[in-house]
Amino acid sequence: MQSSQTVLPRAAGLRSVLWAIAMIIVGIGLTMAAFGYWILPARVVYINAPKVIEAYKRTSTVRKDLETRAGALQANADTLYAELEGEMKRYEQERPGLSEKENKLSLELLQVKREQFQRYQHSVKERISQESEKITSELLQEINSLIQAYAKKKGYGLVLGASGNGTIIYANELLDISDEVIAGINAD
Repeated sequence: MQSSQTVLPRAAGLRSVLWAIAMIIVGIGLTMAAFGYWILPARVVYINAPKVIEAYKRTSTVRKDLETRAGALQANADTLYAELEGEMKRYEQERPGLSEKENKLSLELLQVKREQFQRYQHSVKERISQESEKITSELLQEINSLIQAYAKKKGYGLVLGASGNGTIIYANELLDISDEVIAGINAD
């Protein structure tokens, strides 16, 4: 049989160990709460991303601006093409009266102008594509920032973006907050 003196130090030691474990658990919990790691029940919702992007008030403005820029660049290309066509028609009219040397020089000159036009046309298409990519990227970043702020304000724990390409296979329509988000981001 154990003496009461042996049991007391063991009980006191056990209490100290349990007390230390409890303090560690409390400390971890407070640390996690302070750093936002505490897992609270989160509301998971989704948005129909293409619908939100299309309905965002600045999307149509940005699209029109891009179309205007592209139209101006294309108009320059069209003017150059009309000039090239005019020179080709003049060449065809003057060709019968040209010497062999003049004919060869005229053809070479037309070929150079045609190549210049094709390079310009290619650079116009590339520039339009780059501007479109840049503007679209900036618009999407803007929309994402607005959605993040909106989600934080509403207390959503997770907002998923459905794009119709299989990223979300199924979601109950009650979780779709697209219309709510559209109203919220367009109000700002």
